[in-house]
Amino acid sequence: MSSEPQPHKASRFKESALHAFRFLPENYALTCVEADSCGVRYESKTMFVTVSYDPRSHEVSALVGLRNDQDAWVYVDEIASIGGEDPREKLGDRQAADEAVVVILVNELARLLREHGSMALRGDRVFFQGVKERHAREALDYTRSLQLRSALTKTTEAWARKDYRAVVKELTPFQEWLSDGEAKRLKYARQKLAS
Repeated sequence: MSSEPQPHKASRFKESALHAFRFLPENYALTCVEADSCGVRYESKTMFVTVSYDPRSHEVSALVGLRNDQDAWVYVDEIASIGGEDPREKLGDRQAADEAVVVILVNELARLLREHGSMALRGDRVFFQGVKERHAREALDYTRSLQLRSALTKTTEAWARKDYRAVVKELTPFQEWLSDGEAKRLKYARQKLAS
């Protein structure tokens, strides 16, 4: 799984991950196909689970997905959220300050997957379709927020120039997402153009 981490921070990562995720081969017929100080990967014919330690960011993460669909994947903390548990409470930003925190994070990710991940681990197509739709909505929302931010910047400049045509042009595509103040600005600009 790529570059070797600083030994003092991840010397127990591999051992901890293999131990904490031992339920995968026992309960889901996933086989450990790779294990080193940066990652442990389990696979079946249809599924994969990857538990990773990034030596640069010191982040610990776990990912579950379908092997034959590159868009069908989900992080374990997202699985927990879908299952109704807020993983941030115990995982925080998933960064391990020292070896003991690496072990704690690995164990917590394993617990979350064990408690909330049965649909994902069984390769439930409906579950993964829902995850893919959620990811698509989040990507669309993110793109829209960037576009809206850009439109608002242009609108502020146009408003200062009293260029109401530009205000209407920039804000109209986003009218259902505008704040009350921004909507009033759009309405005013339209009134000015109509008069």
